[in-house]
Amino acid sequence: MGGRPAAHGEAGALGPFDLPLASVGTAGITRLIDRLRDIRGALMVDAYLR
Repeated sequence: MGGRPAAHGEAGALGPFDLPLASVGTAGITRLIDRLRDIRGALMVDAYLR
């Protein structure tokens, strides 16, 4: 498993597709959508964004 190590009191990534976020904002949503593209493929994800 990759990613950065968890800080004190913070949960780390458990699996290869986990996305640790401190808060959900515009940048977090963008990272989430990019991660979904990695998992499901751009064709499937982009179809829902239309």
